[in-house]
Amino acid sequence: MKRLPPAASRLRHIRVALSGNWSVYRFLRFLVVGLSNALISFIVYLVMLAFLPQAVGMTSLAQAMAYGAGTCWSYAWNRKWVFGSRDRVIEEGSRFLAVQVSLMLISIAAIGVAVDGLGTDPVLAWVMVMAVITILNFLLLRWWAFASP
Repeated sequence: MKRLPPAASRLRHIRVALSGNWSVYRFLRFLVVGLSNALISFIVYLVMLAFLPQAVGMTSLAQAMAYGAGTCWSYAWNRKWVFGSRDRVIEEGSRFLAVQVSLMLISIAAIGVAVDGLGTDPVLAWVMVMAVITILNFLLLRWWAFASP
């Protein structure tokens, strides 16, 4: 009976297979950062919902705080690990911040409308809105914020 190689060896084989296709490898890395970012943001969102009073506008405040926490995490990992950036800190940081603030405002408005205006469950609203925001985020980071000069 043939033994499977250890997990580290299997991961190394996957990395070697993907090394010839940097775009796919970069997108997979973005997904890993994105999933961890979503988890951190979602946890902060739920904690804020638990501690904030249940009133109109509180889901938007919870989203703003969650998005801010996720933005800090995302910048560090996307800049170095996903897009391999080492220079142009101020230029890329400014662009990254512009993308994140824009998407945060869009997500706050969309979640506010969904929850306070349409009566959507706050968790369902977050999942739906953040699915769209995630796609927009990758495209804007890839082609503008961290684009090669």
